[in-house]
Amino acid sequence: MNSINRKDWYQLRDDRIKNLSDESSKDFQDFDIHVVIDKSSIDQISTQLTTLCFINVASRWCRNITICVPDIKLRVPLYRGQDLREVISTSMREIDPYGQFRFSESPNNANSPIVYIGKKRPEGLSEPYFWLAGNNWIGGYGYGSFTSIETIVSDSANICGPSLAANLCNAALFKYAYSHYSPDIFSAWYSLFNYEININTPEDLMNPPCPTDVDLGNIHLVGCGAVGSSLVYLLTLMNTVSNINLIDFDEIDYSNCSNSMLFASNDALEKIKKVTACSNLLSSSSNNALPFDGDYHEFIEQGLYEEYPPDLILCLANERNIWSTIQANYPPLVFHATTNSSWGINYGRHIPFKEWCLLCRFRGLLETDFTPECGTSFIAKNSKVETLATLPFLSPTSSVVLLAELLKLSLGKMEMDYNYIGFSLKPTGSAQFQLLPEKPKADCPYCRDKEYSNYSELNKGSKYWAFIFD
Repeated sequence: MNSINRKDWYQLRDDRIKNLSDESSKDFQDFDIHVVIDKSSIDQISTQLTTLCFINVASRWCRNITICVPDIKLRVPLYRGQDLREVISTSMREIDPYGQFRFSESPNNANSPIVYIGKKRPEGLSEPYFWLAGNNWIGGYGYGSFTSIETIVSDSANICGPSLAANLCNAALFKYAYSHYSPDIFSAWYSLFNYEININTPEDLMNPPCPTDVDLGNIHLVGCGAVGSSLVYLLTLMNTVSNINLIDFDEIDYSNCSNSMLFASNDALEKIKKVTACSNLLSSSSNNALPFDGDYHEFIEQGLYEEYPPDLILCLANERNIWSTIQANYPPLVFHATTNSSWGINYGRHIPFKEWCLLCRFRGLLETDFTPECGTSFIAKNSKVETLATLPFLSPTSSVVLLAELLKLSLGKMEMDYNYIGFSLKPTGSAQFQLLPEKPKADCPYCRDKEYSNYSELNKGSKYWAFIFD
């Protein structure tokens, strides 16, 4: 990449990481981490997934990373048979062409934080260190020392636990880099199957087997920004099967490279359309992509809703009256996923007649003509000042919670007692998922007036219709 210099690249990429790119934040820019991967488990697909997800997110904000890992052949579907080091090196260079990324046999800077990825307690690492581990539905992270989990967790190709662990650890490191706080010793394990937390061990958390290939059905993915594109990336790391209509009108800019797991520097340089980048990656997987360059209203106006009837609509956009446009067409089932300004993520499900709709959820924002910036949150610059910044781990966290719900829906394991999930990454090691049931609002015109007859035969024949209305 030689059409943009180093200074301009970081200025444009980190434009939303406000006040972290000036001279007062030089310590943040120079922050250096050393990643050590467990040699005894790196051949397992779950450790490979955890490593790839962590490195992907870390290299979008940390400019100096040393990686200690043996070179092996990957088993992850997207990279099966490729050399691990080559995949890591290539992806990091594509994410940040000016980053100082290197491989080493062992950590070589005693002043830099160490991050350990694996399933077996490491030998020879100076404590305390950051650690993370993920497998199947479970992801954990901590600071201090790691206790072996190899005897209680089997290997799995489910990306949910590894991705969650990667995002949680990145959040802790980001906070450390920015504020230079001295973290207390902690550990936390989460299950994305039922959103429970265990402080000490994953042993008692729910972690049922997940099939190697899952049919997600016909999906309208509306919005290929940070959450949508990160979801696409995660799907390609699994063996999911789907037909996905990708709907977005925007092109990739440099700031998008800081909070999407998919977008790379050359995508922004060449002003690639977001739907094109998502479609190109999905084409290398078992998912079928149908890109549409435009908004959802235009997609419907051209008769594509009837041509490609959805089993499920993923509302991952917040512009051009998207919420009312979706609801006006009486969708069969809708999921939405967002981020918020409190280091948080939100997920919502919308089952017709039983649960709130998109207008129930977002009408207040619609009335105030407010469009939230995806992946931005307030961080404390010092004891008195807060600044709005893009947090690179927020949108990936939102996307993995969304993916967990997609998988459970397809497997017939979706929980009906709640349809809203909230979670904040700001508390280190103590945050809990908020699970709430949300009913239709009495004053919502869509929920108040609709009847079964409003729904077309296309919707009633969708993949999940019978499951939802049993």
